[in-house]
Amino acid sequence: MVLADPIAAAMDRVRADVLPGLVGQGEVNLPWRRGQTPRGHRVGEPQPPGVYSTLEAMVKSGVCVGATLRAGGASEPARWGDTDEVAPDDQLAIRGPFPGFSQANDAVNARLREVVAEWAAAEGAHVLELYAGHGNLTLALAPGAASVRAVEMSEEAARFGTANARAAGFDHVTFIPGDVAKHIKGPADIVVLDPPRTGAKDVMAAILALRPRRIVYVSCDVATLGRDLATLREGGYAPTRARAFDMFPQTAHVESVVLAEPVGGG
Repeated sequence: MVLADPIAAAMDRVRADVLPGLVGQGEVNLPWRRGQTPRGHRVGEPQPPGVYSTLEAMVKSGVCVGATLRAGGASEPARWGDTDEVAPDDQLAIRGPFPGFSQANDAVNARLREVVAEWAAAEGAHVLELYAGHGNLTLALAPGAASVRAVEMSEEAARFGTANARAAGFDHVTFIPGDVAKHIKGPADIVVLDPPRTGAKDVMAAILALRPRRIVYVSCDVATLGRDLATLREGGYAPTRARAFDMFPQTAHVESVVLAEPVGGG
């Protein structure tokens, strides 16, 4: 329920054959689809040789299509298999940097993208997307839009986002690397934002100054979402639609999408 099936299967193998040999604290990143990065395993301390051989065996046996291990302060990670390749897929393949962030619940993420695109209604509009990552929502917003400017703090994520947009044929999409607060400029008929758990307190005033006709806010924390919606309300915008997505079943967390529009339509 929590993870895409390929990740769940790979995690079973990790728990059985990798975790017992790990040294120190670390982080595990696994693929959900061929061509998705980051993938593999990343930790901050040297590992026993058996960890490396197990990850290599997992790739060779098809448990995962690639693996990446960063350990011991190495400047480059050890890699096995396809760690930076996009393969044909029924759905849009989106590449991302290592290390980076992707939603692990594939089915719920697909529905989230659909709702964001539907509520943004970007046909013929100029869209400003904030906290864009490497294009998860960007590529859903692009069809039919007059332009999409996607702002992302990580230069590497923005570079991957540009490549994803070009691969999909969206020449009207521009990724802008840098501090989000410094790149909130018009024209912007529609603003879409997907901030981190801390929310978007520091950029709300700048968004309001643009006076977009729609604001679509994606949030993984209901407390900071509520705080920022109160700011929008003070600035003349009211929530008109809201939906929760159980992205993280069996946990206390939920992903939310809210559409805010000018009070009175102006």
